[in-house]
Amino acid sequence: MTPAACQRNLSLVVTLRVIMMALFPIAIITLFWKHDLGLSMTQIMMIQAVLSGSIAIFEFPAGYVSDRIGYGFSLKIGYGVTTVGWIIYIFADQFWSVMLGGLVQGLGIVFVSGADQAIMYESLKSNNKLHLYSKWNSRYVGWGQMAEGAAALSAGVLYSYWDRLPFLVEVLVFGVGFCLCFFLIEPERADKPEGKHLHEIKLAIREVFGGNHILMWVLALSCLFGLASYYPVWLVQLYTREGGISIELLGPIWAVANFIVAIGAFISPKLACKKGFPLLWVCCLMVMIGFAGLSWYSGDVGFLFYYFICLMRGLNQPMLVHKVQNLASSRYRSSILSLRSLAIRGTFLLTGPILGIWVDHQGYQWGFALLGLVFTPLLALLIYIYWHVDKRESA
Repeated sequence: MTPAACQRNLSLVVTLRVIMMALFPIAIITLFWKHDLGLSMTQIMMIQAVLSGSIAIFEFPAGYVSDRIGYGFSLKIGYGVTTVGWIIYIFADQFWSVMLGGLVQGLGIVFVSGADQAIMYESLKSNNKLHLYSKWNSRYVGWGQMAEGAAALSAGVLYSYWDRLPFLVEVLVFGVGFCLCFFLIEPERADKPEGKHLHEIKLAIREVFGGNHILMWVLALSCLFGLASYYPVWLVQLYTREGGISIELLGPIWAVANFIVAIGAFISPKLACKKGFPLLWVCCLMVMIGFAGLSWYSGDVGFLFYYFICLMRGLNQPMLVHKVQNLASSRYRSSILSLRSLAIRGTFLLTGPILGIWVDHQGYQWGFALLGLVFTPLLALLIYIYWHVDKRESA
């Protein structure tokens, strides 16, 4: 791959991430479901669980297809199918039509997950520029969150004009993303899965669980941090509304949240490079403070503590994904990256509806309290194990 082709791939991947994260409906989607369609919190969590379930089912197979057939091909499928999912949302008028939209979106998302970061890494690798991956991954996360924040600023205005308008804008944006996928150039890889499918899948799984202990623990830690930031996304909007925050302010609140994630992503490489800086322990502390504040205060003030969780997300994600990329082989890179999303979505599939029932009966503050009591000790334990395994493997 020529340097010019590499640079174009990198710029396109960041641009595609901006498009993927420019989620105009996300700041108002639970409001739309609850107040416009009349869904309960339990039904909302069931929809998200089904979305997570469809992703969990197809995540690893899609990652394997990406490794075998090509990252660019996988991204074309992903952006095309996800566009169809947003079209379904425009016409959704009841629980089952929303469920269908979620299923289709899940199928599209799995073909993007892992493939975009894999093509970025392999493009740099083909030009002997892996030392730049941390910078580009930081941009990938940071600019994506900036896009989500910018989209959220207009969400309330679009929603107040017509409740389906944010979804229509999303269809147009994803249509542009689908077209951009055709300009990507597939990087050359010396090692690709070419044997029988079942044998190759077994080898990919064995790479994570069959001896590469540090890769397994990094993936586990990345998944747990991801889950800690994923659950609140579906609670915060209604939590703030219950606290008296107006609909017009939801967009700006969501925008600030994403800008904070972006700031964390941009500064993460610098902090991670400082020897002795306990970045993971700081992130664990932010989880504890965030959930404690959300559970202690009502939504009119408590939403400020959600920003601790947002900063945690921005700080840990680039560092841990970079570590996974360095440890994974080119042969199964997209498959291994997909395992992270599979674990997050699969766990949410099993536990999301339970959390929804808990919130419907106990309230949002008790829901956040439960999340804090679960995640804080689990993260502390996993960080402790990870550091000891990493120290042993490095010795």
